[in-house]
Amino acid sequence: NSLQKDPKINYTPTSELIEKYRENLAELQTKYNSLLQQYTEQHPEVKAIKAQIKQLEVEIDREIKRIAESKIESPSPMLQELYTQLIQNQLKLPVLQTKLSATSKSINEIEQKMKKLPQIEQEYLNLERDYKIKQTVYSAMIQKYEELKLNTVSTEINKPQIIEPPYAPNNPSKPNKTLTLAIGSALGLIMGTVGAFLKEAADKKIRTVQDIQKLVQVPIMIHSKNNHSQSVKTMFAYIFTNYPEHRKILISSPDDELSTNKVSQIASEILRNASIKFNTIQLSSTETQFSFQILDSKLNEKLGKDDYVIIQSPEFKNNYDTLIAAKKADGVIITLRLNFSEKLELLNTLSLLEQNNIQVYGIIVM
Repeated sequence: NSLQKDPKINYTPTSELIEKYRENLAELQTKYNSLLQQYTEQHPEVKAIKAQIKQLEVEIDREIKRIAESKIESPSPMLQELYTQLIQNQLKLPVLQTKLSATSKSINEIEQKMKKLPQIEQEYLNLERDYKIKQTVYSAMIQKYEELKLNTVSTEINKPQIIEPPYAPNNPSKPNKTLTLAIGSALGLIMGTVGAFLKEAADKKIRTVQDIQKLVQVPIMIHSKNNHSQSVKTMFAYIFTNYPEHRKILISSPDDELSTNKVSQIASEILRNASIKFNTIQLSSTETQFSFQILDSKLNEKLGKDDYVIIQSPEFKNNYDTLIAAKKADGVIITLRLNFSEKLELLNTLSLLEQNNIQVYGIIVM
């Protein structure tokens, strides 16, 4: 009874900020209901509006609580709590009415649209029927037009007729420079690659030391571009170290007499400067096989006086006599010249020496 008699019961709190929040809430709620007619709850726009509504409701609750706590003063804590709840409910009631009004408005709009659906569907069917009729008429008119053009031409055979006037294009139809450039680039790349592959496959010459390494494996291979003396010195040091009992050394090439002569000359100079007793036997490619009957006697004669015998022999290519000389020697030094010696001749020579169990010391590349 004291609560009913209290004049504060009739107090209705107001706030400009809450009124502003109510307007914003009504606008957001209407927009939210409109978006739900087009999208689901998971759509980004729907989520954004929903988050704004939630944030606005938090602001409204905070403002209501502030007003309720500032407006009510009572000596009784229980009575003050009841006053506070009453004021909060009074302030929340317009907010809820705003949300209810926005929702009701959306429901009315949806009901009005649902009433119009049969009318819209009927209008769509009428438009579709008119479209099909007009499309049929248009096709018939096009066909009739083409027939009339042909009839006009056939009635005046000897008189030229312009059926369609010519027109000047904005861009030339040919040549298509971009397409031509693309095709040319692709063909150039393909043909260049194929050409390089064919050239490499057809190249019979030994161009680099890597070419030799890909073809064969020998105990040692020496190549010094500008110091041939060092290459020959290294080869003889390898022979003297690993084959101290070998005294008859043959120098030859698969197909290059010039490199054989050069290596033999350098070998003589090196042995002479090292005060090593040696002698040389130079075999000519013009000699016949009967000359090798005395090769053993020459070797024995020279070895009786000197420590080593260097046999300079013609190339192995098409020369079976060189193989006979190689059999009488303790081992063979192979000489090659880049960009001159052929891959096949090197393979044939090494295969021939292997079949006859002839020691190959290594290869000197000139």
